Formats: sequence, C-alpha cells, structure tokens
Amino acid sequence: LAGSQTCTAAPKPAMPLIMLSSSNQDPAQMAGLRVDVWLDKPVRQSDLHDAISTVLQHRPALAAAPPAGRAPAPRALQFSGERVLLVEDNPITRDVGAQMLRRRGLTVLLAEDGLKALLAVQGAAVPPDLVLMDVQMPGMDGYTATREIRAWELASGRPRLPIVALTAHALPGDRDKCLAAGMDDYVVKPYSAEAIGTVIARWLMPPGHEAVPEPAPTAPPRAPADPTACIDMDRFEQVRAVMGDAIGDLLDKVHETLQAEIAGIRDATVRGDATALRELVHRLKNTAGDIGAMLLHERAAQTERQITRENTTMPDITPLDTA
Repeated sequence: LAGSQTCTAAPKPAMPLIMLSSSNQDPAQMAGLRVDVWLDKPVRQSDLHDAISTVLQHRPALAAAPPAGRAPAPRALQFSGERVLLVEDNPITRDVGAQMLRRRGLTVLLAEDGLKALLAVQGAAVPPDLVLMDVQMPGMDGYTATREIRAWELASGRPRLPIVALTAHALPGDRDKCLAAGMDDYVVKPYSAEAIGTVIARWLMPPGHEAVPEPAPTAPPRAPADPTACIDMDRFEQVRAVMGDAIGDLLDKVHETLQAEIAGIRDATVRGDATALRELVHRLKNTAGDIGAMLLHERAAQTERQITRENTTMPDITPLDTA
C-alpha cells in the first residue's frame, strides 16, 4: 500500500500525518492527502524531531475524556518576567503572539520590521533575553536583521542573544536558511502558546525546570456570529482563550486587515506586480492562519507557491475571493 493511499484511507478525525518523500511536493496532491508536513528524503534527525513537534502541537483533543478524578492537573510553562522581543510585521500575528507570551509571564517588546528590531537590540538599556524574529518582512527581513545583530555582537564583544525564527514554512531547507543566518531555533507559524512556550523555555529556563500548574481559565466570551465550516474551530478556540475579552476587537481588526490585503492583491494583479503580490499573499496567508481560517490560508499558500514557481506569470486570484 503506497504512502499516499494510506493517507487517503486515514480515519476521520485523522491522526497527524508526516509524509517522507523522495519526489517533488505537488500542491494539489498535498491538499488532497491531508498531510501536515512533507519531508524530503534523506531526512535528518533534527528535521524529523521538529516535524513531529509541530504536528503534535496542532493535534486535536481526544474525543473521550479521561475518567473523572484521575486526570492530572494541566501544567504549563510559566516564566518570571523575562524580556522577549517579538519582531512581526503582520498586526494580527503580532497581537495574538504578544498575548500568548504575556499569558506565559513574559515581558513583551515589539518591533514591526528587521530594522526596528536591530535598533531595539542595539539601543536597549536593558537588552531582551530572547528575540522571536519573523523571517519574511518588508524592508529589512529577519535574515538580514539577524546577520546584523550577530556582526554587532562580534564587534562589540556582546554575549550571543538567542534568536528564534518565526517562519511559515516547515521544510528542511527553510530551517537550514534560518541557521545559516545566525538564528538559533525556529517555530512554524501559525504556532500555539504551547509550541512557542516550549521553544522559549529551551533557551531561557535551566535544565530540569518544572512546569507550574496552568491557571484555571476564566469563562470564555460568547462565540462569534455565523461560524462556518471554513474555520478550524480548534485553532479559533485557542486564539479566543488567549485573547479573552479582547477577542471582539481582534476580530474587527482581522476583518479590516483581510479587506485591505485582498484589495491590495487585486491592485497588484492589475498592475502585474508579482513582487508586491507575493508579499501581500504571504501576509494574507498569515492573517488567515492566525485565526484558523484554514481554507483561505491554504488557498493563499497555493497562490504563493504559484508566484514563486512561475515568476513570469500572474496567478489566478479567484480562489482567494471565494474562500
């Protein structure tokens, strides 16, 4: 039985699936197989570890609850005010990510692009303890900002600052590019509070540190009106729990941001500006993924891949309008 047939036959709700393949990844085939992460063979141990960590963080809860009185209290990583610089140009990703960090007890500093991140690190009276660096941003991107920080550290004799890449891609080549730029670790977007907390703890907590009990959650706000099957409710519930009472403001901001991004995509298509189109589609993909709008996220990802592979042609953006 071929691996693709096994994936197709997987029961619903499907278990997390990682495909090991020696052939090129076809977007249409990927979408049809419900594969979470594709890895090109030969697979390195570190890449397989990262892929397994990624899919387990997005695993849906088991349908059957454990017997009453036997389940241990949920535990979560809680920090003690360590300073984390979050570098992210997408306002939705930035808002959700910052709130995830604050709920873990971290002090959050914000920068909207690589240049502002560089200036924040170099000019800080109290430097951050760790940087979460988006890799694809307008102006100075995360790779360039990281190289500049490493050069500054070397020239000034500063200690090495942990820099964790935030990337929308989970392929081995992307990880290699992050490490080559001087980054220490990476997280795949959209990330969960557990995934980002685990990676931060790897660099800021001493070995053997024990997680502390998760605080009892407060009553969640009412669900937004007109939920659709296009929404990954597991992801949305995570975001709603993180944002608390601010979820309404976030959804208003999401609506405005999506409208602006789609309008910009239409304009770039009319002008035939493939560079601007790719940047806008990438932003749209991240915005959709942040709140669990996975149909739009996947169609934006497919469009982004088309632009990357077909530099001389403009892709059909109709699927984005209908998502």
